Amino acid sequence: MSRRSKSRKPQGKSRKAQGESSPPPEAKIQPPAKPRPLPGGRTLLAIGAASFLLFMAVGLFRSFAAFRALPRVGVEYVSDLNALIQRRGEVATLPEIRTAAIIDFDNASAVAKLLASARQAGDHAAIVSALVAMVRLQPENAQIRNELVTELLQQNRLVEALAQGEFAVHLDPNSSLAHGNLGAALLGLNRKREAAAAYRKSLELDPTSAAARRALEFPLRGF
Repeated sequence: MSRRSKSRKPQGKSRKAQGESSPPPEAKIQPPAKPRPLPGGRTLLAIGAASFLLFMAVGLFRSFAAFRALPRVGVEYVSDLNALIQRRGEVATLPEIRTAAIIDFDNASAVAKLLASARQAGDHAAIVSALVAMVRLQPENAQIRNELVTELLQQNRLVEALAQGEFAVHLDPNSSLAHGNLGAALLGLNRKREAAAAYRKSLELDPTSAAARRALEFPLRGF
């Protein structure tokens, strides 16, 4: 047998081996799902318009509800309050006056009516609300601000009283009442040295101030 014939490898065995090592047939690959298209410009515009209309509807509903909270008062509710007050009195009309001041917060007449009615009713929360509204309408009016400080002191709202009292002194540095109110707020916050200085200034401007004299004798003796 020749070398050429010995070097040949059997073809059948090679094909069988190749058949055994071939990978199994792969499963069919499913095509990917088509992505959902994003909303177009018209859709986004429609959503935005619907949201805006909903927001406006809610605002109108709230305004209507606030207006309905003022019974037996027409469109000119602020001017019609006078007739309502004459029929029922300021104390009984306080809820309507409060609502009128909230709806038309820039109306000085409604705010003044709220303050008068709140004082007659002894409603200190309403008094403060009215005075705060008046201060907003007349920020340079030291007298109104002093009234607000006095009311805040009576309710023991010392931090608010101190802030308003400092501004009142800035507006009218020659006011004995402003310095006295400032001293009361400082004393309530246990800032005795500053309180004594404020009371001394109040007594200097008005030697007849009994409140300043009492405070300097007790409990600010020695300060």
